[in-house]
Parts: sequence; C-alpha cells; structure tokens
Amino acid sequence: MATDNIDFVITWVDGNDPKWLAEREKFLAGNVGDHRSCRYRNWDNLQYFFRGVEAFAPWVNRIFFITWGHIPEWLNTQHPKLKIVRHDEFIAKDCLPTFNSNTIELMINRIEGLSNKFVLFNDDIFLIKPTKSTDFFMQGLPCDSAYLTIHSIALDKTDVYASLQAIGIINKYFNMKKSILGNFTKWFNPIYGKQLLKTIYLLPCPVFPEIRQNHLPCSYLKETFDTLWDKEGELLNETCHNKFRTKVDYSHWTMRNWQIAAGDFYPRKTSFGKSFVLNDDKSFHECLKYIENSKGSVICINDEEKTESSFIKHRDAINKRLNTLLPNKSSFEK
Repeated sequence: MATDNIDFVITWVDGNDPKWLAEREKFLAGNVGDHRSCRYRNWDNLQYFFRGVEAFAPWVNRIFFITWGHIPEWLNTQHPKLKIVRHDEFIAKDCLPTFNSNTIELMINRIEGLSNKFVLFNDDIFLIKPTKSTDFFMQGLPCDSAYLTIHSIALDKTDVYASLQAIGIINKYFNMKKSILGNFTKWFNPIYGKQLLKTIYLLPCPVFPEIRQNHLPCSYLKETFDTLWDKEGELLNETCHNKFRTKVDYSHWTMRNWQIAAGDFYPRKTSFGKSFVLNDDKSFHECLKYIENSKGSVICINDEEKTESSFIKHRDAINKRLNTLLPNKSSFEK
C-alpha cells in the first residue's frame, strides 16, 4: 500500500445488541471501571459519518470499521473502500473481550493493511464541510494544533486522569523547553489565535503541564504507535487488560502527545472543528447551530446526557439536523 494513502479508522459499538450486552454483563460485577450507559448508547446516526465522508472527504483511501462483531443492517459491507475489522482480528487474545475504548485504540497499529497515515474517528464525530487530504496530513506529517494548558474542569474526571497519564510518558522522554523552542514556528504559530497565550504563560513550567486535548479526529503515523509500544509496552499492556475504562488508563492521546513533543506534526487552525459535551440545553442548542452554520469542518457530539428523556430529545433533534445537511444515502448504505 502506497505510503501517500490516508485511511480513516472508526470505532463503533452497538449498545443495544443483546449478545454484546450479555457478554458485558459477565464482567460488570465488582468492576470499578467506567461502564456508564452514555459510553455505549446508540445514537442511530452512524450513517451520517459515512455520508459525510463520501460528500466531504472523497479522497480517503479506505475506511477501517472496527466492531465487536455487530454490523448495522444498512451498511454495504461490499463497498470497495470499506474494511470491517473485528476486535479479535487485531487485539491480543488475553485482552479479549474488551469494553474499553482505550484498549481498542491503543492497538490500532496492529490492524493488517492499515496505512502508515491514518485518521482516528469515534462514532460521535462527523464531517460537516468539504475537506482536503491536507487538512489531515501536510508534508508527510499529521496536522494538529499544539498549545499548552492545565487540567481542565471542563473535562470529565476520567478524561482528566487520561490526560495526566498521556503527558506523564512524554515528560519522561522529552524536555519541554527544548521540544517547544526547537519547533518554535510549530508552537508559536499565529493560526492558533488566542490559544497561543496559554503556551506563552505556561512556558516557564519545568515540564509539560498538559498538551490540550480536543475530542476531534486525530491524524496519526502508525509508526508512532510502534515506537510507544516498543518503549512503554508494559504500561500500555496494563491498560489493555482493563475490561472497562479506568482513571489510570493510557489512551491514544499518549501517541498524539508524542508526535507533538517530537515535532512530528504540521500546524492546523484550532477552528478546524469543535467538540460539544451535551449535558444541558445550552450545549445542545450551540451544537445544533454549529451543524447548521458549518463553521468548522468537523464536529464531535459527546454524550453526557443525565436522563434518558433529555437524551432522546437531543438525539432526535441533532439527527434531524444532520439529515438536513446530509439527506441522501451514500454508497456505503444498501
């Protein structure tokens, strides 16, 4: 496979599948991991991911669709650009079954046939505007926005710890000032806008306090995963044996941080996309407006709904808005 090819990888779970639910039930007793329903609820909008790809990223090489085993009835599994990948095809046997998204994402580099250049999506991320391959990779490097921050209360507790874990390994191998000043134009780039101020303010820190994580598609070099597994395989393997997400898990953010700290990235505007955590009506209405106006190229709709009634209300309205944007079936649908 040519190294210029860019693949998309999307992880998906059908939280309504009775077989999957029965399997998950076997491991719930006494497990302290994160198994909240919002981690697995079915939004019934996966079709808009594929419609978005076909409409706004027709240049993509292949889409690797990662699944526990269930497949949407409407999905055209014979599509030449689609590759169905089951967990047991790439995840180590002693880590299966897994209900931990970190396990799945940490082992993505083991997928047979995956290009060295790939973009990792979750099933709550959608393209809403035309994109070019250079929005994700430029001059052979992943496109990303790099700026420092401190632990954000806007993140849920699990994500705060995941971010801490992700930066811990980086500080073991990189000197922050050498890393930043050695890649000065990548860090102090005017396309970051006001976010630059955070890096300037935090530059006196003796180590990386945190690299800001955004819930958006991540552009990766597969070789970055290989490097981290070679250097810290024991730590990553511990995470991969956790059946559910925990606060001490390592995540693919570790790989993203490594690419940034190593200078293996190309600067991209922070306005490329936006992530919304749906936990109240305000965030819900902002999300709807963002889709309608297509201010950015990509949106993440993160489920943090507290009640089933508000979830249904917001899900239906957002899906209606996505359907207005992308009303026509894609060739990935039967």
